[in-house]
Amino acid sequence: MSSDGQEYISIFNVGERRRAVIGDILGQLDQVLDLNPSPAWKEGLAELTDWMSEEVSQEAAAPEEPLAAKIFVAGGTQAGAVDFIRSVAGDAFPYEAPLPGSGGLPEQAYCGTFALAPDMALGHFAPAGTFPTAAWGPLVDAALGAVVVTDPKRLEDSFPALSYLESSGISYVVAVNVEQEECEHSESSLREALSLGGQVPMTFGKLPSGASAKASLIALVEMSLQKSKESRRLDEELEAMMLLSQLELTP
Repeated sequence: MSSDGQEYISIFNVGERRRAVIGDILGQLDQVLDLNPSPAWKEGLAELTDWMSEEVSQEAAAPEEPLAAKIFVAGGTQAGAVDFIRSVAGDAFPYEAPLPGSGGLPEQAYCGTFALAPDMALGHFAPAGTFPTAAWGPLVDAALGAVVVTDPKRLEDSFPALSYLESSGISYVVAVNVEQEECEHSESSLREALSLGGQVPMTFGKLPSGASAKASLIALVEMSLQKSKESRRLDEELEAMMLLSQLELTP
């Protein structure tokens, strides 16, 4: 396998789906124009619809661009990070990733692909337990977000990942690897022990349950969608909407 494990990430085409979403927005804007708003509003809406129509035309003429979102899975093999990948991708493939500044010396990581639809996929990457946190950069770069798999009996194993993700600013959720009714600790006590704010989603479920992993991914994509809305990044918002809709339809 290549050093970056990219042959295990399926790249799919979502151009038609993106244009359909933009087309729906254009239809709603036309309805607003039919309400005969003020001249200033009408001029602004007309400019917006013209711009979006041009975007649709350009995308239709351009080569189709695939979408493959990347998910970073932390927490270590003992906490269940590899089980998380297996639960959604069917398997987790080991590969050797070069460590930055190590002269090419490799460290083991795992990856797997979750095909949401014939034209969409999520690629998951997890470092092995011995992979130094300071070298996570290539695995985290360009990721939609991260899932920190946590064993409630080994909470200290999650601290390095949580510290890294907080400092990097990447969106993340905490997936507690136990059914909630079987957990010896309440969610509030776990949040306190892990120093988690209320804005960080926490899910429960015993891996390798696909349902619990799916709940974590939905929570992560919803978080990414909200951030893209707040920052008004239309492309990222549309991609998150498409991923979310497919995740919710996946059994």
